[in-house]
Amino acid sequence: EGRWMGNGPNHGKWALSWYVGDNRWDIPEHDSNLKPVAPLSDRYANFYNHIQAEVAKYEPSARVVGYAYENYVEAPQMTKVDPRVIIEFVPRSYLPYDRTESEFFRNHWMGWKKAGVKDFIYRPNFTLACGGYHLDQGPLILADFAFAIAANMDELDTVSLTSNVAFLGQPKGDTLFAEAKPVKEGTKVCHYEINVTDNQENIVARVNVSGLKLKH
Repeated sequence: EGRWMGNGPNHGKWALSWYVGDNRWDIPEHDSNLKPVAPLSDRYANFYNHIQAEVAKYEPSARVVGYAYENYVEAPQMTKVDPRVIIEFVPRSYLPYDRTESEFFRNHWMGWKKAGVKDFIYRPNFTLACGGYHLDQGPLILADFAFAIAANMDELDTVSLTSNVAFLGQPKGDTLFAEAKPVKEGTKVCHYEINVTDNQENIVARVNVSGLKLKH
């Protein structure tokens, strides 16, 4: 796999301004008329690409790890990401974690994949919510992550079409497990069933998801 180089600014555009210095590796935020030119995610993607190209001069197997976080978690719209770049995806920690948050997570995870990202690190940030999530939101969070992994193991993008969740019981213990299994796999559409169980193998929730595959 080679060496990894961590590069995860934690504070939006101000950290980016500090990193890029003289702006050689940045995209202008506004044009001469102060109209927006590029979303912040595109500016970060462009920056990660430059870092990747630079470190490869000295260590060809090295790969840059960059964040998708806070106000640049949304997928880039204009910039293709160097496939060697690994994205560390930090989901939002909004309350409640409902279908709106679920769709946001899936769409932007897949959006980064469509932009060229081949490998992700998933970095939950839910402790920022101070443990304020209701117990019944845990299975949806876990099922979303299981779907993102299972539906893209074949290197195809997947955009969520429909999802249905049924909460089937109160979990016992302090650990939840999610297992995603394909129900039907077509060339364009995939269907998955995700079972969420507790550490006594009791089914806590079941999620049925359909996704649309998009080739790079």
